[in-house]
Amino acid sequence: MDMSKQSGGEWVNLFENKNMYKLAINQELCSWKDPIHEGDELAIFPPITGG
Repeated sequence: MDMSKQSGGEWVNLFENKNMYKLAINQELCSWKDPIHEGDELAIFPPITGG
């Protein structure tokens, strides 16, 4: 996510380990390499634990 690097500050290393997060575009899981287009809905799922 180049946007996190461009904004600087505390966001620079936010997605340093992309394998920890799941990404969805328009409610479909996808790869970090898939393009995001204007109007797309983006969801980023952090790692979670359950019990």
